[in-house]
Amino acid sequence: EIWLGQNVEPSGYNLNGVLIFNATARDITDRKKLEKALLRSEEKYRSIIENMELGLMEVDPDGVIIKAYPKFCELSGYKAEELEGQKGALFLLDEEGREFYKKQL
Repeated sequence: EIWLGQNVEPSGYNLNGVLIFNATARDITDRKKLEKALLRSEEKYRSIIENMELGLMEVDPDGVIIKAYPKFCELSGYKAEELEGQKGALFLLDEEGREFYKKQL
């Protein structure tokens, strides 16, 4: 299997007024193989995480929930849509925990 990347662009007109194009093709097979391998790896990782019996969620550096995995949602009683985009600590902690968290900021 060989993959080619191509680029075609107009370069001007010939003496008869006909539009001339330049075309370039390059072998991108290695890049496509790497992309496929990365996709398979991501799918494998996602499948492992989503089928674990451990409740996990991903948060960004600011503590905002990026992804709530199914087992976490099952354990917490929240839907992913309710969690994602929320500040995890402020959303999931009780009042005492929220106060402690705010003092740490």
